[in-house]
Amino acid sequence: MSKLEKWSDDTTCQFVTLYKKHECLWNVTVPEYKNKVIRDRALRVIQDEMAIDGFGKNEIKNKIRSLRSTYYLEKKKIDKHKTEGIRYSLYRPSLKWFYIMQEIMCTLAKKKCNEVRSARLCHVVLLGS
Repeated sequence: MSKLEKWSDDTTCQFVTLYKKHECLWNVTVPEYKNKVIRDRALRVIQDEMAIDGFGKNEIKNKIRSLRSTYYLEKKKIDKHKTEGIRYSLYRPSLKWFYIMQEIMCTLAKKKCNEVRSARLCHVVLLGS
């Protein structure tokens, strides 16, 4: 897979899962977050696991930035529906990786994020019907 190709949902989920696994890259409360050697090692592990030609340290950092931006756009849509009182049109993100990233971002924000978890449960229940 070329670095210029659009990633599939499964590839993006794999990447976000790897990112989540390496807390030193995102959790500012762990001591390893401040250790550049450990952070670089984690980036190399992600690079090796992803095994995409040309997908190195800088590309990983850019992908993380991009996914976090997309996450915040989706979160904004959720919040907008909630604050505008749109009762029967609860916004549910369709991005397969959103809820993995949600776990990371909730940890960072130290929030429960109940409204998103509820939306996810509703989505799962509706799909299972």
